[in-house]
Amino acid sequence: MGKLIAKTATLTLAALLAVCLISFGVFSIFFPSVMVDVTNGLGMERACATYSLSVFERSNKTSDLATAVERCYNVGRYDTVAEYGEKLLGREDYYSYCKERDQKTESQGYAGGNFQQYTTGIVACAQYEIGQKDLALETALGAVGDPFPENSSVAYLAFLAVEKDDIEYCGNILSALQYLDDQSEALRDLREILLQVCSE
Repeated sequence: MGKLIAKTATLTLAALLAVCLISFGVFSIFFPSVMVDVTNGLGMERACATYSLSVFERSNKTSDLATAVERCYNVGRYDTVAEYGEKLLGREDYYSYCKERDQKTESQGYAGGNFQQYTTGIVACAQYEIGQKDLALETALGAVGDPFPENSSVAYLAFLAVEKDDIEYCGNILSALQYLDDQSEALRDLREILLQVCSE
């Protein structure tokens, strides 16, 4: 009798495990948005980033692409950010989506920056991380205008270079900023920081 009970329990456990695995596979393939919520709730950030990409591949929405790029950057998947970030920055509705995000941020009472600068900044930083330094600077500079914005994409890149103690690259950024004919405080402050770093 004991052997029969043990055998039955083993079969039941195996059946439950099989059902769980099948369900996991089904949700992963057909309902990646559900898996985003599950993995995010469990703190599985890398898995969440992967499922976020799957959600975008299904929906082709700029909002889903922006979310995927941000989540991939947060877990250090810089190759993926560089690839998909380029797609994000080139989307026809990218600028309108950024304005929409900025409006939502303001309505929620957050002291947020400019979403265009943020997304461009993390894409440029990802390009820097994978060794595409010239492209990174080009990407970052492509998002700045007149007046030079606070929390700019160039500032994201510059502070990463400072953190990496990449003095030569800080000098390259500083040289590029000298060509900007802008009297904004944000640009002046960034130049001063880089000049101080390069002088040490």
